[in-house]
Amino acid sequence: MKTDPNVRMRMSVRTTLYALALSAVAFGLYKGLFERTITMSNATQTNTVATAYAINGEPLVQSTTPISADPNSSLCNDQTTAKVEDSSSANSINESLTNDQDSPVDSNTQEDSSVNHPSEDSATNDSLSVENESKPVDDYGFPIVAKSDDAIVKTILIDAGHGGSDQGDAASDGTIEKDVTLKLALKVKEHLQLQNPNLNVVMVREDDTTGSNTTGWEDLVWRRQVLEATQPDYFLSLHTHAKDNQAGVHFYYNANDSLIEALATVMAQNLTNQGWSSLNAMTTTDKYPLQLISMANCHALMVEVGSLKDSQDLQLMNNEESLDKAAAAIAGSLNANILENPYASAY
Repeated sequence: MKTDPNVRMRMSVRTTLYALALSAVAFGLYKGLFERTITMSNATQTNTVATAYAINGEPLVQSTTPISADPNSSLCNDQTTAKVEDSSSANSINESLTNDQDSPVDSNTQEDSSVNHPSEDSATNDSLSVENESKPVDDYGFPIVAKSDDAIVKTILIDAGHGGSDQGDAASDGTIEKDVTLKLALKVKEHLQLQNPNLNVVMVREDDTTGSNTTGWEDLVWRRQVLEATQPDYFLSLHTHAKDNQAGVHFYYNANDSLIEALATVMAQNLTNQGWSSLNAMTTTDKYPLQLISMANCHALMVEVGSLKDSQDLQLMNNEESLDKAAAAIAGSLNANILENPYASAY
């Protein structure tokens, strides 16, 4: 049976129209579904990033620029890519936070860590606090040692030169050596006991008398007897001098006593610092024999604090404050030498 060509034409057109209609409906459904998917995905990503940043204390500031729904749009592609990267970072942060929150924490471990590992600032402050603690010193800056039952006791024998009928040298203004040496010796004793109460300080004389009440050889014999009976660790003999054109402090000691040589060097500097003239005049007994020093059975030093023929030295000797400074310097030097050499062998 033959079909009219006109009928076939109408059927073909109708079929084509139906196909186009169906295609339009399918495209519409696809477009709507795609836009909804993109919108939901962006909302999810933005919420995820916002939550992650909010947990870390940095809230996300979202862009107000709308995202195109056209998948071919460059704006859509760029912003979607950025959102995906932010989402990956957010997911990483969330996973890290979740793991930290889920991991059990031992409170005792935290407390122990805080106690056993103090902060660097705290340790520094403690160190500075210790360093800033002032150490006790006397009026002239010499260290003061605390009394201790465990300290090694050293005996110091101080000899104030001359005395009694033995006046020693005399100055033109009437100043007598025996008076200067006694004042100085008593002050040295006072400063030694202040600076180091662990020392045993013994005086050959503490007033204007001597055991022999004589001059010359007999007086020296008596002083040697005191020296041998005391058995000191250190013997300090104090004098002045009347040498012409030789002002300042002079020191005498045994040539083979390096301990006293070091002490004399420090003492000369300390006396200079306290206003006394010192030319570091050091003389050993092999060149200038002295009975008390040469024959001493201990570390021995004779100090002539100045010249009675020099006006500046004489002024220092007659000034109580200057004499006190000299005594502090002598005591401080001796004390430092003892503390630095607590186990020094006997001479």
